[in-house]
Amino acid sequence: MVDPLSGSPAGSPELARLAAPHFVKLPAAPTDDAEWILAEEGFTLAREHELESLFAIGNGYAGSRGSLAEGSALSAPATFVAGVFDSEGSVPSLAPTADWTHLSATIDGHPLRLDQGRNLEHRRILDMRQGILWREWRHQDGAGRITLVRALRVASLADRHLLMQCVTITPENYSGRLSIEATLTGPVVQVTGGGTTIAMAVARRVTDPAGRCTPSTELVDGRQSLELQVGKTHRLDRIVALYTSRDTGEPHEAARKHVERAIEDVPGLIGEHRDAWHARWEASDLRIEGDPAAQRALRFAIYHLLSAANPQDDRVSIGARGLSGTAYKGHVFWDTDIFMLPFFILTYPEAARALVMYRYHTLAAARVKAAQLGYRGAFY
Repeated sequence: MVDPLSGSPAGSPELARLAAPHFVKLPAAPTDDAEWILAEEGFTLAREHELESLFAIGNGYAGSRGSLAEGSALSAPATFVAGVFDSEGSVPSLAPTADWTHLSATIDGHPLRLDQGRNLEHRRILDMRQGILWREWRHQDGAGRITLVRALRVASLADRHLLMQCVTITPENYSGRLSIEATLTGPVVQVTGGGTTIAMAVARRVTDPAGRCTPSTELVDGRQSLELQVGKTHRLDRIVALYTSRDTGEPHEAARKHVERAIEDVPGLIGEHRDAWHARWEASDLRIEGDPAAQRALRFAIYHLLSAANPQDDRVSIGARGLSGTAYKGHVFWDTDIFMLPFFILTYPEAARALVMYRYHTLAAARVKAAQLGYRGAFY
């Protein structure tokens, strides 16, 4: 594991090996500069909860933890929408919605899982430069079949209602039947107390080794079966549109229409997302000469700040853990104004304005809360 706050080596030879020639069948390739990369080699179950937060992706509207697609014994996958809280209980908490990232697979009935068979290689890479979470995994099952899986995951910075997942599967030494199960539990969620509806619509496209694509169809709960041929790669593109009743009166219909349009050009959408991150880094990057570990740690902090900001919505702010998990219940503290706001004022004025307007919109309620506790002023 490369800890962003440690001085440990970045493992650049491995990162260089993951350059474009190895990822040509995905719509993009990882950054090969170690100062832009956070990487985990292998798999340590005890660290999974922590790593899911470190590897989170987000765009200020929605954020998803960096969980394994097939899950693990300690996985806590979750996607959050900024500003949507569940008020059931004594303290409101950021409300998790359905896990759109879940994909499980079997090869001729044998599960493709980290905790079964033998893992020849496994790594996850947070590509901070492009805002992409990558994964590479070579797995050998009990029958000796070796399967290579490569994947990327994106919360679009160019279109904040879209979440994308692309996976390639290559059988290295066998031919057989692949069954993929994609589960999206509860695509429409009614949040207790606040009455907010969160709606997801999902579409998928499978590209075979000859470059032929299947029609776009919903894949919410069900299976996709493919006949694999040795050395030949299939690609699954899975895209999710996410809306709430805070955005529109018909969130499910809005999500359905959006995803039907979007599935037609996943590579183009990922290109637009990469361009949006490039623009943000042009305004935000700080360079440190002669200290790669410090450079990487600084970019890690900036990445998570940018992942949590949304200049298009001044009804929300940035919680203590952004959209990476449920710590602090997603609450917004004074840290936002003292530590985060100066960064956005300098690098992203539109986001800074949204954060200040959030305080303005909630000022009346903060004054009422202060009065209820016997104080003058505002209590946030």
